[in-house]
Amino acid sequence: MQLPPETRMIVYKHCLVAPRPVDFWPFVPKDPPSNLTRKDMLKANLKAFHVNLFRVSKQVHLEAVRIVYGCNKFRFSDVGCWSVLQGFLLNLSQNQSCQYLTNIEVACPKWWHVLHSKTQLRSWGIGGPDLALTMRLLLQQLRFGPESVRPSTCV
Repeated sequence: MQLPPETRMIVYKHCLVAPRPVDFWPFVPKDPPSNLTRKDMLKANLKAFHVNLFRVSKQVHLEAVRIVYGCNKFRFSDVGCWSVLQGFLLNLSQNQSCQYLTNIEVACPKWWHVLHSKTQLRSWGIGGPDLALTMRLLLQQLRFGPESVRPSTCV
């Protein structure tokens, strides 16, 4: 840890900030080219991340987690994304990383109304009201809108 914090932040940004949104549930076209699968698309999305950096030390992990969740845009593009989104959010809430999350995109129709309707949750086949609770808690914890500010290290 002999490098100054500013230099370490530059290294973290280089290793952990993706040039495009990270899509954890990418949209697969009806007629995908050759043998293209969602798994292949996800691997391509995550290829830019050098996550082994988190294993260097506890201090590096604590510094780098702010960059990875604060400077990246996380996307869930396809309609069947709810269970993946739920797992992502539950994992973040369990390890306190959700406080750094600044940009998440869920491309599902009428998703806000789904959160407040138990009947719609059942009709969508989502794992019950747990997802609604998870999203409500996350939205309460995060600041969305004009008052939301990305970490200065992302600029």
